[in-house]
Amino acid sequence: MLAVDTAMLGYLAGRFPPQLSIAHWQLISPLIAFALLVTALFYLYKDHSRTLKGGNDSLVYSTKFAKKTEAKFIQEFSFAVGV
Repeated sequence: MLAVDTAMLGYLAGRFPPQLSIAHWQLISPLIAFALLVTALFYLYKDHSRTLKGGNDSLVYSTKFAKKTEAKFIQEFSFAVGV
């Protein structure tokens, strides 16, 4: 997703005409596309950053995983998935 967004931003920036050569109403579409792509990149960055909310029973809580052995983790995961 990151590669697609950055490629689209690069293409949009490369194909963006000079402001004086087109009417102002023609700038609306590329500016909306740019704003949406920047918003998508922001949410990718925000979702990629680590969060530790959730407490002791959360799946994100890393010390809970540190206490488990690999065999017990595989057993619990298999049970949860239904394998």
